[in-house]
Amino acid sequence: MNVETIIVIMNSLMLAVLGWLWLSQSEIRAGMKDRLREQADEIKEVRDDLNHFKAQVPHQYVMREDFIRSVSVLDHKMDRFGEELTTLNKNVSRLLGGDGRGATS
Repeated sequence: MNVETIIVIMNSLMLAVLGWLWLSQSEIRAGMKDRLREQADEIKEVRDDLNHFKAQVPHQYVMREDFIRSVSVLDHKMDRFGEELTTLNKNVSRLLGGDGRGATS
């Protein structure tokens, strides 16, 4: 074999390798584009789920401060109710001739 034939064979091999690399690179890019599209769809789905969750949270859960405030109001109302019952009991006892401490004679 002469040098020119070797150069032609080497050039042909290099051209084949470059062609194969170009095709592989095109397939890799197409695969990456598909994967990026899939990831974008998955991200959109997660965002939609998160937004739905954010919308539902106020209807399902109570903040600690709101709970404490509600319980305090309820406690205050129960205390007032107890005081009213004590006053009512004393008044009824007096009307019935008792000593006003809730016991009848």
